[in-house]
Amino acid sequence: MAELVTSIPQGVNPALLDSQLRVIATFNGLASTADPTSWRLLFTVTPVQADVTTAISICSAHNPAQLTPQQQTNAANDAAIANLQASIAGEINHFKASNFTAANVPNLAAAVTELVRLANDVAAMAQLLQRRDLS
Repeated sequence: MAELVTSIPQGVNPALLDSQLRVIATFNGLASTADPTSWRLLFTVTPVQADVTTAISICSAHNPAQLTPQQQTNAANDAAIANLQASIAGEINHFKASNFTAANVPNLAAAVTELVRLANDVAAMAQLLQRRDLS
């Protein structure tokens, strides 16, 4: 195994950079160093000059703010979960404030509507959490 240590001062999204470097057939992985701007590029064999040039070019062009498709999916799921959490909290607070009790019979139909909406949001959040856990 061989390695190339390179400086990437703009920061790194390790998952993205690793996937970008996979275009080099002998690339085997990415490892951090004690210096947060230096990274070790690992190769199965000593890389030829063309592979070194490609690796340095990829590292120079790397944008750490860019996300992998999986990171994009996770970010979207996290945002949806946050929205559902806020919605559920609002629905619970509304339900508490509405004083739905047996003595308050006219509001029982509204209580059912509120509980159904709450149940649907909880089910949607459970699905999103399950998807996130599987990824």
